[in-house]
Amino acid sequence: MSRSPDAQQAQSYLDRLAGLPVTDSGLGPRLELQLDFGAPGSPRLTISSTITITRPGEAPCTDDVVSHLEQGTLPGISRAVDVTVADDGELTLRFADGELLTVPPDENYEAWELRDDTGLLVVCMPGGSLAIFAPDQPDAAQAFTLEGPDGVKWIIGPLFDPYRVHGHAPSRARQREGYRPRSSVEVRASGLVAHTASTLAGDGPRNLAEFFADLAASWRGWAGERRWRALEGEMEIEASHDRRARVLIAVTIKRPQVAIAKDFWSARVAFTLEAGEQLRSVALDLASVLVA
Repeated sequence: MSRSPDAQQAQSYLDRLAGLPVTDSGLGPRLELQLDFGAPGSPRLTISSTITITRPGEAPCTDDVVSHLEQGTLPGISRAVDVTVADDGELTLRFADGELLTVPPDENYEAWELRDDTGLLVVCMPGGSLAIFAPDQPDAAQAFTLEGPDGVKWIIGPLFDPYRVHGHAPSRARQREGYRPRSSVEVRASGLVAHTASTLAGDGPRNLAEFFADLAASWRGWAGERRWRALEGEMEIEASHDRRARVLIAVTIKRPQVAIAKDFWSARVAFTLEAGEQLRSVALDLASVLVA
């Protein structure tokens, strides 16, 4: 039987987990199970639905994550032999000792999601449909690109909102978190290519486009550095003016989920812009990303 395109694509990313060690597991802030896998990509699988544990020779045990943890019924998680997803979004992990962990879709909540430090995001949406965001694909769209000398680039992809794509409203859990769409972000320099996924909303009152619009409006100059930080810290901007005609823009991106990552990384590139028309053009291009 042929599989749906979404299930096939999701499976291609889940296949990367096969054989990887589980380096950490535990309860996340929304009482979900978080499984961190070893390199490459440092993927994290987050499970929020009920879980069925099946051990060789025993009856299946179905319960929520917290109950499994309290009862000690989760498997001795060490290494996944294979990970599969069905067309209806059901996820199955098989471990080396023969134990199975099965996660069904949920009608009202995101049952599970897979992320890694390239910005990859696979989500089992309410009802079981699969939303996939893969910024590392060669043909991934580019909504904004700033280029400097010697191949230095800062690239932002279109905003990705799986709820808009699949016709869902964010679940109640996501609404409580103040859900924000994200974009893929990439920086390139000599010998360096780094990817992340970031909100373009700031941790203050301004989004990224508004920050650059303020810079463009102050083209005659300002004292010191002006700073902007993404809502969850995956991207930071520093801007300084030479009080003549040039603006230095430094862009730093960090691993997604930086607050909890044990293998933290960051990458930084810098650009020199003409303080008038060039800076204004960058601000307009960024504004088009947020309204696209």
